[in-house]
Amino acid sequence: MAREIQIVARDMTFYVDGRPEPNPALRVRRGEHVRVVLRNEDAGMKHDFVIPEWDVETKTLSGKGATSITFSVPDRATSGSYICTPHVSMMRGTIAVE
Repeated sequence: MAREIQIVARDMTFYVDGRPEPNPALRVRRGEHVRVVLRNEDAGMKHDFVIPEWDVETKTLSGKGATSITFSVPDRATSGSYICTPHVSMMRGTIAVE
């Protein structure tokens, strides 16, 4: 069973649903199955959720809506970045494998 992480794109920033900090550091466990649900709350804006180092990428949402992707975390302690490809300079954070 995959652990679900709810990500909200709002005001050109990523948030974890229910938490106030912008573009928070995400922590996952080695080999864990994770389901990321991306919810776009920016009407008229394109957003996606991508972890380039792990070849993880949701479809791009054009305006309000939601999409998800399920993936397996690498089996080694490592870290990477998550980004929104259309807004990479503003919408980015770190993801770490523990």
